[in-house]
Amino acid sequence: MTNNAKWDLFRMQNVVLWTRQIGIANYDFAFRRYFDCRSVIGGMGESVLLRIGAIEDFHLIENKVHQMGMRLLCSEQAYQRASLIEHWYTLIKEYTPKTKVFDVFPSLEEVERDFSFPIFVKGSRQTHGHRKESSIVDSPQAFLALREKWTYNKYLYWQKVAIREYVKLQVIDEHTFADIVPICYEFRFFFWKKVLVGYGPYWTFGPSYELGQEEAKQVGALANKIAELVDVPFLAVDMAKKEDGEWLVIEVNDGQESGYSGASPLVLWNNILAIEDGRREAVKIV
Repeated sequence: MTNNAKWDLFRMQNVVLWTRQIGIANYDFAFRRYFDCRSVIGGMGESVLLRIGAIEDFHLIENKVHQMGMRLLCSEQAYQRASLIEHWYTLIKEYTPKTKVFDVFPSLEEVERDFSFPIFVKGSRQTHGHRKESSIVDSPQAFLALREKWTYNKYLYWQKVAIREYVKLQVIDEHTFADIVPICYEFRFFFWKKVLVGYGPYWTFGPSYELGQEEAKQVGALANKIAELVDVPFLAVDMAKKEDGEWLVIEVNDGQESGYSGASPLVLWNNILAIEDGRREAVKIV
């Protein structure tokens, strides 16, 4: 937190944000260019929303905010509930693929007690950039090979290991980007205090695709149910369509850490401001 050029604390109407530019176009947003933002030095117990990228040390950030006379909008418990699969899975397991989380990389015998190959493997918090070789495991031999590599992968070694049922999704493109998991019919929905404030295609490269109006109502209602169950201030819900047409939850995340994907940042933040200003009826998604 020493690079002052990248950090910014400001009020945007009734919302106080602490932001940091992280160099990722799908995450960074020029708030001061599009909104009336006023710098903040400290406050009287006001709630602060974070947009600082991945929160590597929650207590460090929390203490810094307290020193400025404010508090975080999202508690540590809520943050973990939205960010770690071992927490959110228990709340929504009927809407997402079967999952078991291990503290350390499990043995083949442990996995085969509950799953059949192929399986999907990820860290409890994230994948390694959607890399196919470290995510979709189609045989015991591939599993053992991944087990050997996991400890040396800087993106994965520090996380708990989530073993998930592999579900066939509606594929849009599985050939153009051969090193990543197939690009499927998947969307990211953002909820502010359980109100839908924006959504868009999850994948921002490859073939373009969009959600039809009637389908948006269907999947949006399911995503809203997930937001109710997880119950955090700012939530991202990733929904995908299976080959058989059924919708399921791929994962959820703390909205503070989530990239916008195909959602419009302007629409999203205008909707958040409308809610905070008591104008919920003014919320418009498109």
